[in-house]
Amino acid sequence: MQWVTKDKYLEQSGLTNGVIRGWFDRHLRRGVHYQVIGHTTMINVELVDEWITQQVSDPKGGDCESESTAKVRSHIPKHSRAISALDTSRQL
Repeated sequence: MQWVTKDKYLEQSGLTNGVIRGWFDRHLRRGVHYQVIGHTTMINVELVDEWITQQVSDPKGGDCESESTAKVRSHIPKHSRAISALDTSRQL
């Protein structure tokens, strides 16, 4: 397993900071694909490259994820914005 800094990964891959941040927010898992240590973001090159390859090879362009990632996501409760807004208004 090879970890490199986010800046090094961006340099090697040719991706932009905005692209990788979007992937962090929507697709990649902290502690699996990347980890923040202090003020430095480290990227697991092998797993991120594997994820990219899965995206490229999926003819539907869908979001591919590993079986273990799918299990973790299935236990995370999802909240709609409407519910969040209601919860916030109740606290006022």
